[in-house]
Amino acid sequence: MKGLLIAAALVLAGCSTQATMPMAQQSWHDFGYQQAMDGMAKQINATLDVDQSTYGEYSDGYELGRSEFCQQDAFHLGLIGHRYQGICASDPAFHDEYQEGLWWDDGASLD
Repeated sequence: MKGLLIAAALVLAGCSTQATMPMAQQSWHDFGYQQAMDGMAKQINATLDVDQSTYGEYSDGYELGRSEFCQQDAFHLGLIGHRYQGICASDPAFHDEYQEGLWWDDGASLD
């Protein structure tokens, strides 16, 4: 029983961590893009521990992904439970529609 609890804790801990490095065959640009498309917050240079040029690649990819992510249907993203860490802060309606999607229940409204 104790081993099962430890295993469960390790699985949950693994689910809560944010990826900090790209996959072996992935560029830093693509890594940033994918993080944004996954709804994840942008990492700072100190977290990634890379040189300024590499961080620039990551940042450019992230901003491209963020722009595309924020053009999606926020209600639908919430409805399917897609991750969203506030990356569309320049559009307050996005957050509200995302939250409505999260809480939607057979036509119930938050109004």
